[in-house]
Amino acid sequence: VTRDWQPIDNDPKDGEYRLVDYTYDPSGQGQLTVEGRVNQAVGSNIASTRLTVGIPIGAPSSKSGVPALWLSEPSGNTFGTTYQFKGNIVINNCTLPASDPSDTNLADPQQFQRIAILLPFPNITFPITPKSIPTDQLWDQVLPLGPGDARDLNTGRYVYEVNDANALIRSTTDPPSRIQIADGAEVDLIINGNIDLSGNASINEKGSPSQLRIIGDTTTSVRLNGTGFVKALIFAKEATGSITNGYEDPDSKSKEGYFKGSLWLKNWTNTGTGSNPVLADAVGSFEDYDITDITLPAYPLRAILGGVGTWTRQQVSP
Repeated sequence: VTRDWQPIDNDPKDGEYRLVDYTYDPSGQGQLTVEGRVNQAVGSNIASTRLTVGIPIGAPSSKSGVPALWLSEPSGNTFGTTYQFKGNIVINNCTLPASDPSDTNLADPQQFQRIAILLPFPNITFPITPKSIPTDQLWDQVLPLGPGDARDLNTGRYVYEVNDANALIRSTTDPPSRIQIADGAEVDLIINGNIDLSGNASINEKGSPSQLRIIGDTTTSVRLNGTGFVKALIFAKEATGSITNGYEDPDSKSKEGYFKGSLWLKNWTNTGTGSNPVLADAVGSFEDYDITDITLPAYPLRAILGGVGTWTRQQVSP
């Protein structure tokens, strides 16, 4: 960290700033002192001011944000140079790979990180027997289905299992299909096949990502491609994932990912190009997805910053 003067923008006449000091109290309070000045370029009538602010800082916890992508294998991954994730990318390894992924795969390297950590995936277990449903009760339906559905009383989630290996496979020739989650409901969907969505197929498009967890213990491929939308936590620890194109919300000025939530997979591979480089947006915390057994604060996320609690202006020596 440098304490040298830095220009506010490209024109020194607009002023400069510098870091003077930063301290952290283990009780959870950071104290930052910065100094600014103007007219330094002309060498006379230099005006300076110094400000000290107190910032509450919380340790990472189950309230910490989920990564956009979490991979269990550090090698064999292909990210390309044009695709990005709006969230952290976590690799289960001692060190980060030399190239894939790189900072170019982060939508904002100042906000998001590539993280290497030797931490296995948390377990997602079910204390109840899931309700087995056929594929035709999945698509173009609203979950939960109704009385008699299995519900985990610990999490409040409805738990379904679909044994059809093709349950989550949709092609561009299929008519538009939707899987919807009712307002306020949370669902776990256990699948026994691959995920391959093309065309206009969408899952939980209008809900919150934390309302749906898709678990595929035998899933080996997760492929998203088309103009649909998926909002969920996808946990397929033996799967290779790819997203061929991002999705641009016509009501939004910013490009968004085709996928919102969190992807927990084995490997990642991307080829080709798309009109939208943003593939996936991380949404929600571990707690939102009812993941509470993760070892924290071993998960190395940035600390949780609160709003500025105090600030004082200090005298600057001429």
